[in-house]
Amino acid sequence: MPEAQKIPFLTLFSAWKPGEELAALVAGYRVTRAVIDKHTRSIKASVECPAPPDDELRRTIERSLSLTYRVERVELEVSPLAGEQPVAAAQSVPVEEKPIPVPQPTPAPPPAEEDPAAAAFRRTEEIRRKALAGLKAPKAPEKKGSKGSPKSRGKLLFGKHEIKRLPTPMRQLELDMGTVIVEGDVFAIDHRELKKRGAWVVSFDVTDYTGSVRVNKFFPGDEGKGIVDGVKKGQRLLIQGKLNIDRFTGDMVLEPYAIME
Repeated sequence: MPEAQKIPFLTLFSAWKPGEELAALVAGYRVTRAVIDKHTRSIKASVECPAPPDDELRRTIERSLSLTYRVERVELEVSPLAGEQPVAAAQSVPVEEKPIPVPQPTPAPPPAEEDPAAAAFRRTEEIRRKALAGLKAPKAPEKKGSKGSPKSRGKLLFGKHEIKRLPTPMRQLELDMGTVIVEGDVFAIDHRELKKRGAWVVSFDVTDYTGSVRVNKFFPGDEGKGIVDGVKKGQRLLIQGKLNIDRFTGDMVLEPYAIME
């Protein structure tokens, strides 16, 4: 009876479309209780997991869900999947001596298979955090660029028109803003060439030291070569683009329309 009240995580949050790795990770999650508070625009849910995520991964899932459902915050109370162990034990209760099924924690292969996905996800985030931590605070002269003075602007690396409006601090970025302008330093680059498709996936991270955002876009042919060749680590860029959710990571990314030095 209690088991019937447990709803698969991806069934309850059906509008949430994470990437394949994240979807595989939460596939075994079960929601035992969920409350929507309209006044605070928040969702609170109790979740049982085969292998509870660490705090960093839990916060990533909560942030992605809040962006999908357009609420202020999502809180997940996670606990080990206690409800499924008794099922094996309950089947052997009549024989009392069959507590041998209790070592049924051998069906812990699911968590073991999901761990690599979680580990890969954490490794990616770790690389980004280390790269960000290794950056030095911007020097005073560089601050002039944020005032939008024409003299401080460099060449156009991508796009058809120069960016003339002032940037938004990255700590204020929200998905529903749509098109935004940001200014910051490049601290990580991860472009990928898709040779079979004759295309490029341009991907790099920028920070203005109040926050950071990943710039990401698929380019057919050689359309993205200007960015691949022109964007370097440590470079200060002014970028105009649209905020979207990356379907593979579930993170908010910026799809560029124009990039200037």
